Amino acid sequence: MPQLGMAQDSGIIVSWQKKPGDPVKSADILMEVETDKATMEVEAGHDGFLTEIRAEAGSDVPIGDVIAVISDRPGAVAAAPKSDGPGIVGSDSSDETEVQQEPIQQTPEIAPPKPVSGAAILPSADRVLASPKARRLAYERGLDLRQLTRQGVDQPFHVADLEKLSSPTKQGGAISTVTANVKRKTFEEFAAWAKQESGGTVTQAVIWLAFASAALRDNQDYYSSLHAAYQALCCRGARATATDADLCGLAGVELTGDTPTVDVSVIDLTGTALDGYSAGDTDANVTFVVARKGKKKLRLTLQFQHDLLSPERAAELMNGFACRVAEPLRHLL
Repeated sequence: MPQLGMAQDSGIIVSWQKKPGDPVKSADILMEVETDKATMEVEAGHDGFLTEIRAEAGSDVPIGDVIAVISDRPGAVAAAPKSDGPGIVGSDSSDETEVQQEPIQQTPEIAPPKPVSGAAILPSADRVLASPKARRLAYERGLDLRQLTRQGVDQPFHVADLEKLSSPTKQGGAISTVTANVKRKTFEEFAAWAKQESGGTVTQAVIWLAFASAALRDNQDYYSSLHAAYQALCCRGARATATDADLCGLAGVELTGDTPTVDVSVIDLTGTALDGYSAGDTDANVTFVVARKGKKKLRLTLQFQHDLLSPERAAELMNGFACRVAEPLRHLL
């Protein structure tokens, strides 16, 4: 594991760009490594064949440990001993000699790593990119690092970013709101058409779940599964949940009774005489409340904890949701 920073003790392997058996050039990107400061692209530093990977993606590896072996022979598997120096790979230059790391006083034959911007790294599944120390402190304090994504903080996260999070004992504080008004007619006509064309499977619940999920994904740059919940405060409190309702087309949305977590919820008041509702006690971090306003408009309200979204992010999120409701066909196209 190379030392990519002055105070670095270890590095997390984010991903391997090559697999065992692949030919590599010295300037080829071999892997991405996350440190306390940034995520870096690391070049191979040798020409040959990648014959062995000794640390899987996601591993936190101490500086100096051998994590890969590059050999002159495509079928060779070299036995590279642990190094006290900063080399990242061994290079086997003969058929009979073991791989030796360069002496610590020499400059390793490795090209300088290239910084990777946070926006270029797509967290897979529900993985959050954070420095080892930030991850450990967040766990000890019971903090949810996903909240930083919703606030627009670039990954990977560092210890200083934890100050922007609230502990569970501090949550449940002041609720902020943003409102918008849109014409009812366009949305209601679209909902009626969609239900008819789908044979009744595309209900208003499906549409609300899809629009709320799409608005939140665009606003927060979600790359993992997004869970949404819907509740109508009429019809005996009809409920529905869906995962990634914005990615599979309205006809492909599968409604379920429960989800592991709730990222966004929709409270539907359109079947009642109510024009407002406080959703501060929901499990979701952000909630859209939909109500009728007079005979011609829908009143849309975004509710969120005041320290969860910046004013700019909240305005963009509300605007994205309102635009989808106001022009549903354009959103689908």
